[in-house]
Amino acid sequence: MISNCFYKTLKINDLRPIVTTIGLVFFTTFAAAQRPPTDVGGNANSSPFDSTQQKETEIDTANISHFFAETPAVSTPENDSLLDRNFQQYDPTRHRALDFFHLGMPSTAAYPSVYQPVFRRGLDVGFHAFDIYQIRNADVPFYHQTKAFTDVFYSGAGQQNGLLNAKFGRQFANGISLSIEYRRVFNSNLTTLPIIGQRLFSSSGYSFDAARGRQVALGIGIWIHRERYDGYFTFTSNIANQLDRGGVDTTATVVSSGQYSSLAAFLTDAVTRHEKFEYSYLQYLKLTRRDSTGEKRNFLASHQITFRDANYRSSDPFTSAAPRHQDSLFYGSFLNDTRGLRVALRELTLENTFNLSTTKARAVRNAAYQKVQTDSLTINLKNNLPTDFKTIPTNNSTQADSLKTLRNSSAKSKNQIESVVNDWFEVGLVHQFSSINQELGAKTFNNLILRGRWNFTPNDNLKVETYAHFNIVGHNVGDYRLSGEAFLNWKNIGNLTLRAVNQLYAPTVVQSDLVVTQRQFWQTDFKKTLETNLSATLAVPRFGFSATVAYALLNNVVYFDTKAQPAQANAPLSILQLIVNQNFTVGHWHFDNSVALQKPTEKFLRLPDLYSKNSFYVEGKVFKKVMLARVGVDLRYASAWFAPSYMPLTGQFFVQETATAAAHPSLDVFLSLKVQSFRFFIKMENLLGDYVGSRYEQIFNNPTPEAIVRFGISWRLLN
Repeated sequence: MISNCFYKTLKINDLRPIVTTIGLVFFTTFAAAQRPPTDVGGNANSSPFDSTQQKETEIDTANISHFFAETPAVSTPENDSLLDRNFQQYDPTRHRALDFFHLGMPSTAAYPSVYQPVFRRGLDVGFHAFDIYQIRNADVPFYHQTKAFTDVFYSGAGQQNGLLNAKFGRQFANGISLSIEYRRVFNSNLTTLPIIGQRLFSSSGYSFDAARGRQVALGIGIWIHRERYDGYFTFTSNIANQLDRGGVDTTATVVSSGQYSSLAAFLTDAVTRHEKFEYSYLQYLKLTRRDSTGEKRNFLASHQITFRDANYRSSDPFTSAAPRHQDSLFYGSFLNDTRGLRVALRELTLENTFNLSTTKARAVRNAAYQKVQTDSLTINLKNNLPTDFKTIPTNNSTQADSLKTLRNSSAKSKNQIESVVNDWFEVGLVHQFSSINQELGAKTFNNLILRGRWNFTPNDNLKVETYAHFNIVGHNVGDYRLSGEAFLNWKNIGNLTLRAVNQLYAPTVVQSDLVVTQRQFWQTDFKKTLETNLSATLAVPRFGFSATVAYALLNNVVYFDTKAQPAQANAPLSILQLIVNQNFTVGHWHFDNSVALQKPTEKFLRLPDLYSKNSFYVEGKVFKKVMLARVGVDLRYASAWFAPSYMPLTGQFFVQETATAAAHPSLDVFLSLKVQSFRFFIKMENLLGDYVGSRYEQIFNNPTPEAIVRFGISWRLLN
């Protein structure tokens, strides 16, 4: 019966692009699943965000935009008007304003280069090393397109080293819309790679069998729209496989052969696999009838049910009767079984959220409203905040249609009246049930969380958004979060954004309780962490300038010490940050710069004092102004710092005091081209490998390969 209903809704011609896209996605997912080793972990309630990320300032010429189920009236354009700064940054750890560091190869465990506050609510398992590659259910996009929209991106440096992204969106008759997003990052070749060595002083360098991985993420969304009802079903699958090497074994003998000398790795058979499947249905019911003026107070009820099934497993089966000397050196006190080591944890979580909200719109002139909606920094500051900062307006067809109409409103009268949400007040209740099994039996956790939100926009130049939640019953009782943001628009001068967050949260499951090879390895009784974050961002778009000053104060921080075991700090930690973005343009010449200065007061949090990203390029139309071309260089630089080490058995970065990672510039040369909806780039990474007298390490003892040539193509179709 259900299938017959769908066939009546969808025409045969409508199914062709869907079948093609789904076939591609599931074929590549199935193929990836046939190869060992690892998968993705993490918790949807605890995720980092990049508050400094900025997108392009040019308005999208393709007239394609997307929105998210949790923020249905906030649309973001799919920019296709130019070559953005991140196009040639295929690596997800670099596809943002300020990078993450990884274990030498894309797809491996990642660590932030700049401290970023984390949104925490309820139980958190604690596996977040692969979060940067994942698709959360809240991140599945939805589109207003009545025609099929497809966007495919591929980048490679060989058949077994590359990245594939694909997006599809389409609305159908009877208010049904389908969205698909697929990402795959893979480095599965097992041959040794050349790394930066002493090429400046000798004729040979070094090679090293670095950590390899494969990240596969799939998100599917179905949107059902009616006059007073909207339903959003989302499914995400995140699978991370990593072949762990443990870094360079400095105690092993260097074996020379030909041009390169081979450096030995600590581990040979260690693998990690994290897999997480999440199902969610979010539904909105408008309690008041549709208002043709859009200015009466509306009342809205919503309910969301989410089920998550996650498996996290890391293992190292020793191939000999006893562990090798390298294994003993690397694992240390973790070595509780001579046959091998294993950490296995399964999480089952069922979450129900109930909300009641009320909104009221106000009338504004179209010109002023359009300026607020299309100003790049206004959109950026909105879209790069955590979920609790985002606005969920009335979620009715009037709001969605208004946003869509505004993108084509150049021919409208400047005095035309539009309506926008003036205030939004919401209260809700969240129940979270989790079952955690670590091979010694399952433990259950319940949380009942009260949440609320109040946002108001009295005029086009002021926007205030607040959020709060409090854990009133259960395992995390007493945990809370209070946050607020004020956005001030000074019209032609610039804008100012003020943010404040105060939160109290319990340690993660991994920090509190860990079983290794079916034996209880630690059980802790740490205090809760109290964290306060304050920041102010001043942006002057006309000069390409923005600056953020941020301060964080944390008490009772839990971290992983030099033995890779959890410990709680006995001193407060404070972090002062200054992040500056300045883009210069003179004719066709561009110089884009992002610089972060930061200084933690305690040694148990490791961060570089200085991290910068700089791009210098020339851009213009060539071949009778048909092709847009950009050629230039990307430079990254981190000051010398005690980079953390990584323990694959627990999936955690930990403090090391053995050696510093040298200050090392990384230079890439690239050429990017665009013709209509087709884009292409070719680049050479780590070009300074032959001229720097030390190997490039982002994470301790995990070197990055020297110069690699990589290409990428992107093709967007609308049919």
